[in-house]
Amino acid sequence: METIITNPALSNVFQHIKKEYENKTEEQSLFQPMPIEPEKIKYRTDKLSKLTKEQRKFLNKIYIIIKHTLIPQQAEELIQKIEKELM
Repeated sequence: METIITNPALSNVFQHIKKEYENKTEEQSLFQPMPIEPEKIKYRTDKLSKLTKEQRKFLNKIYIIIKHTLIPQQAEELIQKIEKELM
């Protein structure tokens, strides 16, 4: 702190910061952690709002089976056709 007080420019900056923040409570502090909201996982079946939650979960399981069984291009085509029919 000695260098801040002896250097006029740094002393001026320090005094300005001190005056600005000395009356702030801990709740107003800049260093208080920001609450982090967990990101909601979006599933491919979420856009199929006509289906119930249970139906969408079941369809998601079917999509997983399709992806594990077929090659990626065929799996994607089949899933898109299913989605098109259900929309």
